[in-house]
Amino acid sequence: MKRFSAAAAIILTGLACFAKSAELPESSGFEISFKADFGQGRDIGLIMFSGENAPAFSSTKPAAENALGIGFQCEEKDDRQKRSSIFLTSSGLILENRPSPLKFDRTREFEIKLTPVCGGRNITLSIDGKKHSFYTDYFLPDAVYPLSRLKFSEKAVIRDFAVKKTGRGFHNSKPAEVSWKGSGYWNRSSKTLRLPKSLEGIGRVTLDWKLIPKDDPWDRVNRLFSEQAGKSFEIARIITSYNEAGGRWKQDITPLAKLLTGERKLKMQVDGNFGWQITLRYYKGEGREIPRKIVPLWNGKFRYGPPGVKGLEGIEPKEVKLPDWAERAEFFSIFTGHGWKGNKGRGAEFIRKWRKLSAGGKEFMSYLWEDESEFNPIDHQGGTWHIDRAGWRPGCLVRPWIVDVPAEAGKTLKLDYTAEPYSANFKKDSQGRGYHAQHFAASCLLVYD
Repeated sequence: MKRFSAAAAIILTGLACFAKSAELPESSGFEISFKADFGQGRDIGLIMFSGENAPAFSSTKPAAENALGIGFQCEEKDDRQKRSSIFLTSSGLILENRPSPLKFDRTREFEIKLTPVCGGRNITLSIDGKKHSFYTDYFLPDAVYPLSRLKFSEKAVIRDFAVKKTGRGFHNSKPAEVSWKGSGYWNRSSKTLRLPKSLEGIGRVTLDWKLIPKDDPWDRVNRLFSEQAGKSFEIARIITSYNEAGGRWKQDITPLAKLLTGERKLKMQVDGNFGWQITLRYYKGEGREIPRKIVPLWNGKFRYGPPGVKGLEGIEPKEVKLPDWAERAEFFSIFTGHGWKGNKGRGAEFIRKWRKLSAGGKEFMSYLWEDESEFNPIDHQGGTWHIDRAGWRPGCLVRPWIVDVPAEAGKTLKLDYTAEPYSANFKKDSQGRGYHAQHFAASCLLVYD
């Protein structure tokens, strides 16, 4: 790999450098490569920033304002297998914590590719020549700050460092922003906001969601809705962490941008005692495709395995007449399982069950399940935070399940959603405690021209 002009502190190939910094090609995409020695259980962090003075940062969770950080942790102490973990941070926010496929117990070779795109950056991480299954073209929302320098953590042992340009940059102009904040115990708020009238020229819409710190020992479901034609549709869902005050999350919500235009009533459902603030950002430029039409499908709370029902109660097949201009379509869904006390197998929160979408004569299956929960951006929580769950993790955004489905212009598309057969055998305990197993559902058909 050819070297970009790097700081003189970077030693020639084959020699080690300790806590050294390097220049980065600020106005373009770039790729860095290096070998990191994890001998003696040495965690290694790196941070990319702008300016002469590097911010203070830790080796496992390197985070600072207007900076991008990656932390390589030799051992995730909450993991029974004691695997290594990789933290990803952006502008002071810990976005992700994911397991490494390889143990950081020796020298490993890394490649990190960063590409400026509309509304942020894409990052791809490779370890010993193989791309990480999660950190591949991972989108960093709002990561539009300049990056001109890189620094490793103080005790890092780095060899064969190199950096090269990988293409033209993307200049992000200042986005249009709309914010809304509120507070209250078990808050149910609504407000009509003046959002951009048109999505013309918009290539990305992001959601910045902040819960203002309040101590709460429990995990809480929090949801944001948009109203269309008198009906509410869920835009995003987060579930708070145990015993952690507040939190902040960022998300790309471009697929639902059509529900976030004009004078629009938004609704916030915040469980627990939190203050909150949301900020929508609309970035101009060539970015992610925005669907022309959104058709609601199955939305609400559906009991799972009640008496006489072997699956989800109340979900029936749907038929959608596609427009003459339709070229393709996607099924977009946010599903999570809840309720365990009094239900067989602690369902629907703690049971791993498949779900199936039938669309246009084809079937698509996945498990409504989030595993490896001990790898959490908010680690070392209280309660049962490290136990795997049905589609969610305490302290995290709920990631949508998106499926490309058959679409023929002018034709009727038949859809059905089912879950693995299950009987809850629900019964409250001697103290009258218990909740029916149920799935919280938000789903729609996205139609593109």
